[in-house]
Amino acid sequence: MLKDHSLRSGIWVGAAMDSSQPQDQQQDLKSHFTALTSENAFKWSSMETFQGQIDFTQTDQMVQFAQDNNFRIRAHTLFWHRMQNPSWVRDQIESAADHKTKLLELMDARISQVVGRYKGRVDIWDVVNEPLRIDGKGWDIKDGLLGSANFFYLAAGEQYIDYAFAKTRATDPRAKLFLNEYLSRPALNDFKSQSLLALLTRLKKRKVPIDGVGLQLHGFGSVKSPFFSNSSKELSDYMKAIAKLGLHVEITELDISLPAVIKDFAAPGASDQQHLKLQANLYGNAAKACAQTSACSGITVWGLRDKDSWLNSFVPGGPHRPLLLDDNGSPKPAYTALAAGLLQRCHGITLNAKLCSEPWPNPQNAGVPYPARTCNECVKPALKNNILKINSLAWKWQRPIQRYSYQWMQSTMSSNSSYVAIHYATNSALFKPSHRQHLRWVKVCVRAYNDYGWSAQVCSSPRGPFRS
Repeated sequence: MLKDHSLRSGIWVGAAMDSSQPQDQQQDLKSHFTALTSENAFKWSSMETFQGQIDFTQTDQMVQFAQDNNFRIRAHTLFWHRMQNPSWVRDQIESAADHKTKLLELMDARISQVVGRYKGRVDIWDVVNEPLRIDGKGWDIKDGLLGSANFFYLAAGEQYIDYAFAKTRATDPRAKLFLNEYLSRPALNDFKSQSLLALLTRLKKRKVPIDGVGLQLHGFGSVKSPFFSNSSKELSDYMKAIAKLGLHVEITELDISLPAVIKDFAAPGASDQQHLKLQANLYGNAAKACAQTSACSGITVWGLRDKDSWLNSFVPGGPHRPLLLDDNGSPKPAYTALAAGLLQRCHGITLNAKLCSEPWPNPQNAGVPYPARTCNECVKPALKNNILKINSLAWKWQRPIQRYSYQWMQSTMSSNSSYVAIHYATNSALFKPSHRQHLRWVKVCVRAYNDYGWSAQVCSSPRGPFRS
């Protein structure tokens, strides 16, 4: 269901994958998701413990897995000051006579070596992760309980962000470049959310080549507003404020601790199923907020099965059971709620704003106008998926789809070999009347457009014959 709804709505649905890529995670991804994010494989400490000795084993495997299975892949992350940096990076910067020059030298090498290796194979780079303080009040200028001082900022100010994006764009011009930030409550009246908007405004004013913003929504400890956006409108309004800056937005790290949900919302004596339903409501709200924001292009949950969540190791009070799949890989109520929320994008669809798949023709009722205005009986996802099999090196499914072109066809006579387009712009019936009764076959053909241009056309199997 989730993968089907992702393809219908055009909203990528991904999960963070561990570097080891165990078989159960691979199968979970193939069964339910359309995108993946590297949980740790692309982080600096995982790749280059010792300077100049870069281990590409895990990243090579992950990128190849994504390509082999037609996933969109998000490389997370190039630069993150708070943790998971090899010690030599900070040591070299702080011991250099010119901190800024040394920083830019090290950044240049990392981008050249890593981004250069995967140019054209990674779809999104999380270029900078969590640059702001946890509370949003300025920058981390001292080491603390929540991580290191922002030694990037101390060496070069905000210019380190500008340089990271500019260099990554020059190295991989077609990839989408994101800034990823943790917000406990993405809302217009939240202090850190306002700080992020202010930073994005400055970056855009300086013409930094940033394409989008990832919003981390880790719900733990407390998920009750003002600690978590439990209102789809609150989250959607904030996303739309980001969109006004000309940026894409995605929910990039979504998980919701069940014990936190129980503490904040559950009635005394409520059953486990009732607890899971409360968790599902929050997942549904997040999906609806994305679906109601045209600039929102994806949702990523931070992990696959409950038992493997990072929260169980790093946050007291577990097991947290925070994900869409239970310990055995079975979908939970949260899975169904998130999938249903995606189809909010289909509401109010018009000919001039096709946000969802059009329905298949209904030969039993020749008077049905084209197209219908809901997602019922949408074009089969498998048909769209076939696009990737056509000249995949020249036109890549992994690139974000900007639009589809659908062409409905009917056979000219009683033959199933010659077809003409059904012109639907006037909202006319699918079958044109004629002075004679003819057997007709009907099929739909699809092309997709992205950064590489138009794909080749693929067509469904004909339906029929029907009498017109």
